[in-house]
Amino acid sequence: MSFTSYDFLLFYLILFILYWVIHERRWQNLILLAASFVFYAWMQAWYALLLGASILADFLLARGMRSNPMRKKQFMGMSLIVNIGVLAFFKYFSFFSGSVNNALEDIGIHADAFLLAILLPAGLSFFTLKKLGYMIDVSRGTLQPTHSLVDFALYVAFFPQIIAGPIERPQKLLPQIESARIWTAEYLYEAWPLLVMGFFKKLVIANSIKVIVDRIFGFSEPTGFLLMCGALGFSLQILADFSAYTDLSRGIALLLGFKTSENFNLPYTSLTPDRFLEPLAHHPVQLASGLHLLPHPPRAHAKPHQT
Repeated sequence: MSFTSYDFLLFYLILFILYWVIHERRWQNLILLAASFVFYAWMQAWYALLLGASILADFLLARGMRSNPMRKKQFMGMSLIVNIGVLAFFKYFSFFSGSVNNALEDIGIHADAFLLAILLPAGLSFFTLKKLGYMIDVSRGTLQPTHSLVDFALYVAFFPQIIAGPIERPQKLLPQIESARIWTAEYLYEAWPLLVMGFFKKLVIANSIKVIVDRIFGFSEPTGFLLMCGALGFSLQILADFSAYTDLSRGIALLLGFKTSENFNLPYTSLTPDRFLEPLAHHPVQLASGLHLLPHPPRAHAKPHQT
C-alpha cells in the first residue's frame, strides 16, 4: 500500500478519526498496532504472521534477560540466531530455489508455485535491525525492556516506518508510545509542509523522471550519451523517491502525535566519495546510528577518542 495511493488515503482517514476519537493511550496503541499489521499484511497476509512471530520471540527473550541477568548472553545469542537466520533465509532463498526445485521435481514434486510464493517480505531488513538494536540495548543494560507486548509490537511494526525505515532508536520512539497523546494544532502545522513536499517529490518529480528514464532504457541500442542521461535520471529518481518517502513518513507520524527522525540528508551534496560513504553519515541517517550498536571486534590500531 503506497503512501500516495487512494487505498492508503482511505485507510489513513479511517485510522486518523478512530485514533483521535479515543483519548486513552492504551486503546490508541491497540488501534495503531492493528492498523500497522493491516498495512503490512496488505501485500501478503503471511507477512503479518512472520512479523508477529518475530516480535513475540524478541519480546520474550528481552523479558528473559530482565528476569535472568546471568543468562543475557544466551538470550542475546538466541535473538541473533533467530533474526539473522530469518533474514538470511529470505535474502538468499532465491539463490537456492532453482536447485531445490530441480531436486523436488526429480522425486516427482512440482514446487514452482511454492517457490514463487516465498518472496522477500518488504521491510524485513529494517524491522530486523530495529529489533536487534532493541535487544542489544537491553543486553548492555542501557535500556529496560518494556513490560507491554503491545507497546513493543507497535515500536517494531509502526507502519510509517516499517517498509523503508528509518531504523528508529527505542530510546526515542518507545517513550512516545508509552506517553499519553492529545491532539494539538502543532501536529498539523509541522506535518503539512512535509506532506506537501513529499507528494510533490513523488508525484511530480520522481514519476516524471521515471517516464523519461524508462523510455531511454527501452531503446534497443541507446547511444552512450543517452545511457549517461538515463543513469543520471535514474539517480535523481531514486533520490526523489527516498526523499519523498521520508517526508511522507514523518508527516504521517506527526499527525498521529509522533516525532520521528529525519532519514535523508542530501546525499548528493557530498563533494568526495569519502564524505558520501562516511559512514552512511548522509543517507540513511538512522541506519548509520543503528549500525554502531552492533558488536564489533576490537581493532588493534584504533586510536583513543579525544574529547
